[in-house]
Amino acid sequence: MRARTLMMAAASALAVTVAAITVFRSPSTPLSSAGSDAATLAPARTDAATLAPAGTGAVPLPPCQEQRSVLNVPGHAPGGPVRLLPAGAIRAIEAPAFEAPAAARTWLGGDAPVLVLRVGADLRAYPLAILLWHEVVNDTVGGQPVAVTYCPLCNTGTVYARAGSGETLDLEASGKLLLGAAILRDRHSGTQWLQPTGEWAGGNRRVIDLHQLPSDQQSLDEARRAYPALRVLSRQTGFQKPYGTSPYGATGRIGTLPSLFDGDLDRRLVPKTRVLGAHLGGVAYAWTYPALRQARISERQVAGNTVLAIFRPQVGSIGDSDRLLGAPDVGSTGLFDARIGGRTLHFRSDVTGAIQDRETGSSWTNDGLASRGPLRGSRLAVLAHLDTYWYVWASFYPDTQLWPGFPAGTCTP
Repeated sequence: MRARTLMMAAASALAVTVAAITVFRSPSTPLSSAGSDAATLAPARTDAATLAPAGTGAVPLPPCQEQRSVLNVPGHAPGGPVRLLPAGAIRAIEAPAFEAPAAARTWLGGDAPVLVLRVGADLRAYPLAILLWHEVVNDTVGGQPVAVTYCPLCNTGTVYARAGSGETLDLEASGKLLLGAAILRDRHSGTQWLQPTGEWAGGNRRVIDLHQLPSDQQSLDEARRAYPALRVLSRQTGFQKPYGTSPYGATGRIGTLPSLFDGDLDRRLVPKTRVLGAHLGGVAYAWTYPALRQARISERQVAGNTVLAIFRPQVGSIGDSDRLLGAPDVGSTGLFDARIGGRTLHFRSDVTGAIQDRETGSSWTNDGLASRGPLRGSRLAVLAHLDTYWYVWASFYPDTQLWPGFPAGTCTP
């Protein structure tokens, strides 16, 4: 009961903070009603009328320019972090329990989004419906200590290695935001990192950035079809939470401006356009959901390698409602290395959405598995990436190249 009371108090504190900080716009304020006071968010950069419609392209930047996160770019450092809650107010899951996908299906919809992590033969799925209440799950997968993390306001799910330099980190939500994104904290040393990028963000000592592990956001049904040995994080977390609901409400609706965000908005897209973001070979790229949904796949050479982006339909939303069952279908994406055994494959998609490689005619599923043909049973390697909102990705990688629009040629940083 005490844990539930603390979390509800945290959610109430968040709501009060959103309402009280006048320089930020409420998540329920539509772009069309921003009016003349839109400049209170970020002068000269946030007039709703100047924001590009979702799905538009971009003028490509030089493809081989080294692009670093905004924290490392002189002259682009934002203001200090915004503290919403005391450190530890949002409790991490320290002893995760797992269940079969069929058991998870009794309370989660088949389209419920889950973050899938594979380390060796150990396959686990973490429902966002649970992660949004805790933001961090400290787990050990395939013998490797990991932190599965999620930022509800910026809709970013990432997995980081916890072991390094002779110690194992114990991560939790710090209660702070920077550019609208959560800051993680090691509860032992107080060291902090940005949740979307894993970059050091302050604390008692300067350490290396967190190492991101490839993970994949899918629907529960698609994940259990793809991975028969999958185990799913259960509601037996040690906390009493109303899993299946969200204390954050409709923060992800396309026609709203970000909350608790003090950066400039990149006007190439509406702020909450969903994108696939990846940092490959020193260059940041983003694929828009609207364009990728229409194209189904995008095959590109970036950083000297061929990568395959895939859109997955029938994945429910987190952030469009306070109730998650029956949430709108927003889809998700996957990003894969297009090589199998050192051989680069090239892909096509027909009008039905079926994916084949041109070299062997093998058929491929949304999760990168060859289901039929000469390569049956082969699996493409998942590349580290984020499913997130445009304003989040563009804030940390302001020089990102946007698809459609970025060059298809090879880039050697």
